[in-house]
Amino acid sequence: MRTIHPLARRRRARIALAVVVVTIGFLLAAFFRLQVLRSSTWMLQSESNRLRPLPVQGARGTIYDRDGRIVADNVPAYSISILPAPLDSMRATLGRVHRHLDLSPGETARLRERLRTSPREPLVVTAD
Repeated sequence: MRTIHPLARRRRARIALAVVVVTIGFLLAAFFRLQVLRSSTWMLQSESNRLRPLPVQGARGTIYDRDGRIVADNVPAYSISILPAPLDSMRATLGRVHRHLDLSPGETARLRERLRTSPREPLVVTAD
């Protein structure tokens, strides 16, 4: 059986340790570059990628009964929503929407309360 000289074993251990330390150093440098130096780039890209409008067509058209009368018809429905943003920005947007839609004070108070209790959910201002 062949034995390895203690100095050779120590040298191999040091080389392995150096490889591990250098690898961890490269990984830490890459993490630092991504998380600290380029964070604004990735934040901007993630914000622009967060919402993507997907138009969805109605699954069916007008439905008639056997006598040719309309039973069900497609009617467009619209809603105005405020998407989650910093709280001050949402309050300012709600104030601008209030002026344009002539909302009652009670409706505005209800919206402000919903904004206070659920700040991370889209705030539906009005809907058909």
